[in-house]
Amino acid sequence: MLISTLLSKINKNSHYEIGLSEVHYLWHIIKAKYDFLHFSDIWANQVHDKDLLAIIKIYGAEIRSDIKTWEKYLHVFGVRGPDGYTPVAHTISNPQLVRDQLVATLLFSFSQEHINMLIKSFRNSTTNDGIKNLFKDGAKKAVKRFSLIAKYIKTKGWIAKQPMYQNQPTDSNEELCAGEALHLWDHLSYRNDNIEMTQTFISFVKDSDFRLLLERGLQSLVKQARSLEKELIQLKIPLPDRPPNVKPPVAAKDLIDDDNIFRWVYQGIQGALSIHTLSLVECIHNDRIRDLFSELLFSELDMLSSITKYGKLKGWLNPSLRYGMLR
Repeated sequence: MLISTLLSKINKNSHYEIGLSEVHYLWHIIKAKYDFLHFSDIWANQVHDKDLLAIIKIYGAEIRSDIKTWEKYLHVFGVRGPDGYTPVAHTISNPQLVRDQLVATLLFSFSQEHINMLIKSFRNSTTNDGIKNLFKDGAKKAVKRFSLIAKYIKTKGWIAKQPMYQNQPTDSNEELCAGEALHLWDHLSYRNDNIEMTQTFISFVKDSDFRLLLERGLQSLVKQARSLEKELIQLKIPLPDRPPNVKPPVAAKDLIDDDNIFRWVYQGIQGALSIHTLSLVECIHNDRIRDLFSELLFSELDMLSSITKYGKLKGWLNPSLRYGMLR
């Protein structure tokens, strides 16, 4: 049976209304958005650079348009929100103390942390699919804003020169900092481990639908690994060892249950999300490599959304603690 057909069978269940994780992260993200609007009011009164002012206004407008949607979920589930956003009156400060570079750096740091918070919220949310999608869509928007800010501060020269990868190809104009080379290598190493573990899991799986899911996932992992290998070869970065091409086709299937395998796979996808996010927010120098990490992150977000629904359908995903009184 196709995975899409299985997912279409999911029915609403009172057990999957809203969990502690969704409530916790909803509240904190809304609080972070209020805080950002407060600071953006202050920054907009102080900056002199027109491009920076435009970025602050664009960022603020997007946050304002999102807030009502986020607040709606707290209202629907009867959760008291944080103190509301209060606009800041126009003030003037010493331009020698509040410089454009400082404001841009603070905006950049907020955009990094906001991505981290949204990804953490998404990866830990398993109860309410609507809120999980809210976290996912919010993360994708935040990544796009982060890319704009990163390009801006790099153009202005407000990011200190980072240590560069020393084994640069002599015939290429593309530069790579040490951290970007490290993250590329970490990605490929992690994917190679994922491939080997998935091959092992397939030999133990009893459920035919789950085997199909793993086999399709394996194809995606191999494709990503080969793409990363090309990047490392092009940029003269040594490759980690590949996993074996041949694995034993038969295993004693009673040694491990399908639900346990599922949770290992689920945790592996959660781990991949963390690796993608860390690489993305630390990738400032090379825009093309940052876009690569963005693509990997977006793909992983969609994968975790689908597999969360699948795990709930199968009853293999441990139900999270539910918010509110039991009834």
